[in-house]
Amino acid sequence: MRHLTSTAMVSVLLVTSACTGKPANKPKDSSQSISSASAIQCYSGGPIYTAIDSAPTVEAVKVESGLISYAGGIKDGWCDGGDMVDLSGAAMYPGFTDAHGHFIGIGLRKMTLNLEGTTSIDELQTRVSLAIKDVDTGTTLYGRGWIETHWPEGRFPNRLDLDAISPNNPVILERA
Repeated sequence: MRHLTSTAMVSVLLVTSACTGKPANKPKDSSQSISSASAIQCYSGGPIYTAIDSAPTVEAVKVESGLISYAGGIKDGWCDGGDMVDLSGAAMYPGFTDAHGHFIGIGLRKMTLNLEGTTSIDELQTRVSLAIKDVDTGTTLYGRGWIETHWPEGRFPNRLDLDAISPNNPVILERA
């Protein structure tokens, strides 16, 4: 669990430090501020993540009146009429617009076995036993997301249910 907590804290620090890039008039100096509010901003100089599997990162992004009009490589004329913003190595991410996102919880969910939609203890055991195959002996497996209220067994999973499928690894499961 300490590894998950450390990873979560590093993730939070990376996200917050990536948001510290300062806008600039010229791409070579990020300490200057933009002298005039332009309807066009052009960003480059750091990793720009797209959240698109076919193109996970790009070199440059152009924003016109608040909308992305270009995302791709740096080429002649890509930023005509816009204010350049040098990211100075800081990362740019797609908009975090969720009105109620718990970033640590979202990150931890991605690092654990997803048990959402599990319909019985038998299915939970099947999912855990498949996941335990990818875990070194003695390493704890973390999972979350199960809700027992409609399971035919009408109960929480217990130690005997988990020991039967994972005798050599601790298993910690959190209810949704």
